[in-house]
Amino acid sequence: MFDYESPSMSTSVSDSNVNSFKNEYFFPILDQGIVSINERFQQLDKFNEFGFLYNIGSISKMNKDDLMKNCMDIQNLLEVGDTKDINGREMFDELVILCEIIEEDTSPLKVLEKIFSYSVDDIYCNVSIVLRILLTMPVTTASAERSFSKLKLIKNYLRSTLSQEKVTNLTIISIEKEIADQLKYDIIDQFADIKSRKVIF
Repeated sequence: MFDYESPSMSTSVSDSNVNSFKNEYFFPILDQGIVSINERFQQLDKFNEFGFLYNIGSISKMNKDDLMKNCMDIQNLLEVGDTKDINGREMFDELVILCEIIEEDTSPLKVLEKIFSYSVDDIYCNVSIVLRILLTMPVTTASAERSFSKLKLIKNYLRSTLSQEKVTNLTIISIEKEIADQLKYDIIDQFADIKSRKVIF
């Protein structure tokens, strides 16, 4: 501290730095974290509307009023303005008929596969739409986060000139390591031997 600086002046400067850090970095990061967490829980709340379809085989045991309510809730959830992706009443009828055909322990994926394998997706159009949404709805972002972490390992400063296609291919191989380990690379070894520039005298 210089002679002309008072202790109170030094303290006020450090306080202003702390406040500046809080306002410019800490609070925005905290706000972003809170918003992300809230969005995640809102997505899970929407996902709960589809929950009864996980036990689609046992829907026949459900109370008809509860089933109708669930179908109407999904209709309202998938409604934007005057546009409806599904009709809740028709979905209710489709589920009632479908439950007489499928076995109790059938999974939603198996039901959807049967609907498309027998080409009855026009008959069970509402159920097929809802099942496709259910089965493609991301529960977590773990796969996306894993992709980014792998990408960080692959495209480092030493490999900064890799083309997009090569980066994509290397990332897929890295993510699907278990499958890649089972592959046989004999053809690669043969190719490497052919292209080898070593001259044996």
